[in-house]
Amino acid sequence: MIQELNSLIQQYPNLIKMDSIGVTLTDHIPLYAVKISNNVQEELDSKPALLFADFHAEEVIGNEINMFMIKTILEHQNSSPYALWLNSLELWFIPSLNPEGLSVVMSGDDVTFRKNKRDNNLNGIFDYQSGPGYDIGGVDPNRNFPFNWVHGDTLYSEHGEEQYDYYRGPYPLSEEETKALNRLAAQQHFV
Repeated sequence: MIQELNSLIQQYPNLIKMDSIGVTLTDHIPLYAVKISNNVQEELDSKPALLFADFHAEEVIGNEINMFMIKTILEHQNSSPYALWLNSLELWFIPSLNPEGLSVVMSGDDVTFRKNKRDNNLNGIFDYQSGPGYDIGGVDPNRNFPFNWVHGDTLYSEHGEEQYDYYRGPYPLSEEETKALNRLAAQQHFV
């Protein structure tokens, strides 16, 4: 993914740029945001739009769609509707907001894994079980935001307890992934 983005930056340096917006906690993987615009180096008053993928690591198709969209917009920059978008919007993409979890899925270790790799029990081991349900390690980034964090997620739980696969984290915005997205959103005021 990074190699492909770097190749696109070399081909279209006036339309695309990529910046690190953070680093994951466990594996220290950079989190990248990609901006596409006719004035990519300038901060404009135009409306920024954001598209991001793979809060849940097993949702790999989100990465593929994001990368396809980036490439299509650049390759067809003079065609409708892309020319209009490039002239009137700042298009922001986060191709992978959960690269730790994505690495677990893409390695084949657990193709149903959805979370990042936070060491919740502090034993120095990435605790997971192949298949859905009982991964002790990791936080579900989609459930780590402040809005309704206090309620947790008791989906599929008979007794109202939060299951491991839906673990929201020790507190809101405890995860580097959600902090990075939150900072970027505060800076850009996405529509």
